[in-house]
Amino acid sequence: MLGVYVVITIVILCIAYAGVEETMRLFAYLDLQLRYTWVRFRMYLMRRKLEQQLIKDLPDYNKLIKELKKMTEENRDCPTLNWIGRCEKCGATGSMVSMSGVALGIHLTLVSLTLLVLFVTS
Repeated sequence: MLGVYVVITIVILCIAYAGVEETMRLFAYLDLQLRYTWVRFRMYLMRRKLEQQLIKDLPDYNKLIKELKKMTEENRDCPTLNWIGRCEKCGATGSMVSMSGVALGIHLTLVSLTLLVLFVTS
């Protein structure tokens, strides 16, 4: 019961010192800070979950990178590679690393456009 009296006294003193409008701004600020803290906590949990998933998937990605490097080294000397990195005669693929870079660039462009649209519409 004493806590309720202390809180009511603090609110009355805030109103008497700064006025009603400034006291409401103070409570709005405290509300926003509390919500922001909750969002930061949720982001921390999401980051931790993502890091655990990435650590779990890391061996698969390393294996894929080794396979792509091996394919690139095997087909580097093919003289008839076209602009997309595929041989017209034997069907071998070359320059897989640069192809994945192009695909990554396209993917990042699409993701950034999607985020821009979401940001503008919200």
